[in-house]
Amino acid sequence: MMSAVIRTTKWGGEVRIDRFGLPWAVSADDDPMYVTDCCDASAKGMENYVGCRSCYREIDPSLGGIPEPFPEDDRAEWKARRDRFREWEQSMMPKWLGEL
Repeated sequence: MMSAVIRTTKWGGEVRIDRFGLPWAVSADDDPMYVTDCCDASAKGMENYVGCRSCYREIDPSLGGIPEPFPEDDRAEWKARRDRFREWEQSMMPKWLGEL
């Protein structure tokens, strides 16, 4: 069982609330992400703040993380998505020439 849908995003995704009260949706890549109230976009680290990826407005820095499910949500699915995200994140890190 998943948390209730509170609205539909501008791009057709379903926005839900996580156990901490933050809005999240599943991206087109099938990964969970927090979304902003202004544009239903993900967070982006700016020079001195965390902002909306679409309009660059300053937002709550906690929207920059990965959503955590409610206890009754499918934990295995969430863990698999979180692990895929971490693998992708590691693949984007610069490598030393000796590591290639």
